[in-house]
Amino acid sequence: MRNWVKRGMALLLTGMVILAGAGLSGMQAQAVSDNDPPAANQTPQVDIPTGPSNTSEFLAVSNQFQTPTIVHGEKVTIGLPIVNYSTESLKDVIVKPRISNMVSEWPFEPNVAGATKTIKKFPAYDNKKNIEDLRQELGFEFVVREDVKSGYYKLEFDVTYLRDDQLEKCVLITYVKAVGKEESGSLEEERGPSSTSEFLTLSSIWKTPTVTYGQRTMIVLPVVNYSTVPLEDVIVRPKISNMVSEWPFEPNTGDAAKTIKAFPAYDGNRNADEVRQDIGFDFVVREDVKSGYYKLEFEVTYMRKNQSEKGTLTTYIKTVGKPESGSLDATSEEEVKSKPRIIVTGFETNPAQVYAGSIFTLTIHVKNTSASADVTNVLFDMQAKEEGKDADSKFAAFLPTSGSSSVYVDRMEPGASKDLVIEMSAKSDLSQKPYVLDLNMKYDAKDAVDLTDTASVSIPIYQEQRCETG
Repeated sequence: MRNWVKRGMALLLTGMVILAGAGLSGMQAQAVSDNDPPAANQTPQVDIPTGPSNTSEFLAVSNQFQTPTIVHGEKVTIGLPIVNYSTESLKDVIVKPRISNMVSEWPFEPNVAGATKTIKKFPAYDNKKNIEDLRQELGFEFVVREDVKSGYYKLEFDVTYLRDDQLEKCVLITYVKAVGKEESGSLEEERGPSSTSEFLTLSSIWKTPTVTYGQRTMIVLPVVNYSTVPLEDVIVRPKISNMVSEWPFEPNTGDAAKTIKAFPAYDGNRNADEVRQDIGFDFVVREDVKSGYYKLEFEVTYMRKNQSEKGTLTTYIKTVGKPESGSLDATSEEEVKSKPRIIVTGFETNPAQVYAGSIFTLTIHVKNTSASADVTNVLFDMQAKEEGKDADSKFAAFLPTSGSSSVYVDRMEPGASKDLVIEMSAKSDLSQKPYVLDLNMKYDAKDAVDLTDTASVSIPIYQEQRCETG
């Protein structure tokens, strides 16, 4: 005789909101390749204060972590509360910070002594207990650099561990807020190039050019490839805007996209700059350009191992405008005052545990962070990130039962909060893991219209399993 016993094995990876510009705690999966070397010349994008994240399926920084504030010259202990969502114990967990000598990348004195911490045995996840009761606290003692810059620094910790006697690795990421001396400047003043691509970045030979109003100029991007396999059909296209505060050139998109048909693979025996590809863009500087540093963003798509991938290359140029055109600094101050931001402060589901194939109600809490400005005509659109490896197999994990994924709010007063409620269905064949839902926002504020922002929530899915006994 066969008896079916139903048991829910919860493998939960807590997902909080990652929202550009909002000081929220959260977790976000980030791809890290073990086969390709890091793009050594990338400048970290640390001007956005976000919460902890991870690249592990099992280890994560607890959502009890609060972003600490550190001050130049002081001795501090950074406590890292780690939780384990694996249903099996982990052994020989080794946590090591990624230390850099560069003040723009690492806020502490680069002393590696005592920097590695070990957890000999990490108990398995037990859904009958609060996950926080089993967390492991690791403390890292650092001395804040005297020349530390003010702003949010990203801290990365490399982790290795044994699971089922198999070596696995991941990266835990969190942030600290640094307060430096006035003369040390801030991280936002860093004008170096950066990239969101895992393989393509701008070479360190890049020098920030200076351009003048009305001038015709050639912007040459020295692109390097750190992939161990060749890239094909690399397309680089500038993000062009009609607004003088966002784009310093005449907004003519003619011949704006550039293509590299084949980009040789990274060879560890050669300097990457020897095989770099130089891409030139011909622009005319606007007559009404403002003086200051403009950020230039270039969208990149390419084929790697017959898979399409994309990223963004970012760099800066210095502009000299007419005296009557003003400066970008003045524009930034005006924009900060006139452009409030909507953030996501949390979410919950009903029922609390969402099973594959079930219908659930999602409630997302949002807030207007401005202390003085209303936001109006707010359109929220909820879209599940597509899963699947190719166009034929892609699918959305969640779909709205009503057929509409949008919620409209006429007005949000300064400091006001709203609850967005939508009923959704989860696909029946979903795996037991978290799935990401994007919240796209479009709204107006004072003289600014069509402001946009995006946040993401990660909804854990449970899979009911049947076990045969007897």
